[in-house]
Amino acid sequence: MKEFKRIDRFLKPLVIDNPPALNLEDDCALLPYTEGKKLVVTKDAIVENVHFLPNTAPKYLARKLLGVNLSDMAAQGATPLYYFIAASLPKSTTEQWWQNFTDELHLIQQEYAIVLTGGDSVSHDGDMFFSLTMIGEVDADKILYRNTAKIGDNIFVSGTIGDAYLGLQIAKGEIKEDDAFLKERYHVPHPRVSLGIKLGGLIDCATDISDGLLADLGHICDCSKVGAEIELESIPLSPSAKQTIEKYSIDLRELVSGGDDYELLFTVAPENEEKVEKIGKELNLALTKIGCITSSNSLNLRDKNGEGVAIGQKGYEHK
Repeated sequence: MKEFKRIDRFLKPLVIDNPPALNLEDDCALLPYTEGKKLVVTKDAIVENVHFLPNTAPKYLARKLLGVNLSDMAAQGATPLYYFIAASLPKSTTEQWWQNFTDELHLIQQEYAIVLTGGDSVSHDGDMFFSLTMIGEVDADKILYRNTAKIGDNIFVSGTIGDAYLGLQIAKGEIKEDDAFLKERYHVPHPRVSLGIKLGGLIDCATDISDGLLADLGHICDCSKVGAEIELESIPLSPSAKQTIEKYSIDLRELVSGGDDYELLFTVAPENEEKVEKIGKELNLALTKIGCITSSNSLNLRDKNGEGVAIGQKGYEHK
């Protein structure tokens, strides 16, 4: 299918009632700007055989592509508004694939009140490649940063950790299980956008967990010039993760370095903990204290007896 026919059939329906997109008939979009707010811009790429396995269903690709960018928005406390998508797909990609992909994009747009506003698509003879730029906004005094953690802050995470890592091992056949929950957690990120917005102005520092809890906490420590201590036994696990860990004798350190959780990791002063816990209850979302920020300039793991635990690989890093 030719490019402009693709745009007319599959992409223009995603920009209905979105004037800044100019109906995808121009090469640029015209975005409004709200006084007193900051524009937040993020960009991510996902590549076949790097970020997703071959033959991944188009609905899961749509979820991951938008999910990783929505998670970045959550980590800044921002409200996502617009996105721009670039897709480089094999010439053999079918119309049904495009239909399934854009149908899922439409569902995600409804969930998060975002709209497609532009982009590009090309056909070639290689692997699938996607790049997505997302734009949002946030009150200038409620922006969340990575470099503002304070000594004495407590460290919290949302949701559960390690499900996506285990789901990937199942998808690759390295764990012989058929756990639908874990597989879904790998394929479908759950960006904590509402949580990020509510935490703005209340917490000291935040990031999302994409490369692995230890790696992303390490980014906070490096940027904030602080250290951290994590209680390994406090890491929140789902029932499916607990069962799988026990059955296959998996080291918990693998889960905290596994990546693709897309939960929020944040630091909060002790006097604000009750307010944070109240937000968790309002959202029906578990928020778990797992450690504290220290002056040590190092990241340390502790077992249930308070003894140090050696850290191996902290998380995923592109070569």
